[in-house]
Amino acid sequence: MNYESLSDGGFATGSMMGSGGFIVLDDSQCVVRHTYTLARFYRHESCGQCSPCREGTGWMEKILLNIEKGKER
Repeated sequence: MNYESLSDGGFATGSMMGSGGFIVLDDSQCVVRHTYTLARFYRHESCGQCSPCREGTGWMEKILLNIEKGKER
């Protein structure tokens, strides 16, 4: 599977290509802060077609921000 094969009819069948990546952090970096930044980015970039992206990334962003601020909820 590649982007070209999806563009030749994949969208007509309801399939889409996702994204992927990785980030390497050393022990001086805050994992929560970086994860919050990713959640904020993906919430903004979501196409809104599926519930996990449309609703889940917003919740993730709120939860991670609360963790970073030391709040329970």
